[in-house]
Amino acid sequence: MYTKIIMTAFTDFLLAKIQEFETKQGKRVTLDEFANYIGVSRPVLSYWLSGKTKPSLEKAILLAEKLGSEVYETLNLPPINIDPDLKRLARIWDKIPEKKRQELAEQAEKYADNNENKSTIPLRENT
Repeated sequence: MYTKIIMTAFTDFLLAKIQEFETKQGKRVTLDEFANYIGVSRPVLSYWLSGKTKPSLEKAILLAEKLGSEVYETLNLPPINIDPDLKRLARIWDKIPEKKRQELAEQAEKYADNNENKSTIPLRENT
């Protein structure tokens, strides 16, 4: 039941955003045009509008850039303030082959592990 409420709210949110987009364009737009505007395929948009699926966190971040941060509330997600470099990476992540994505993630983890202690300043104990 809770998921159904979220999906209904998200569908209503998308329909309102389609209307806003049409107003901005000064004409009726197709689902293909709106899907292209928000950076997803038409089938994905159709699934969202029908309530069959909801966006992944990655897609929610991209939607927030195009449609506004209220997408987080609509999907019952906490507001996400993402580093600009991570936003850039999120935009192109699906275009990177799976093997390369795994390599990048492993390199980032290794870098973070190696530099974790270097970036923190030890606190002095009160004496």
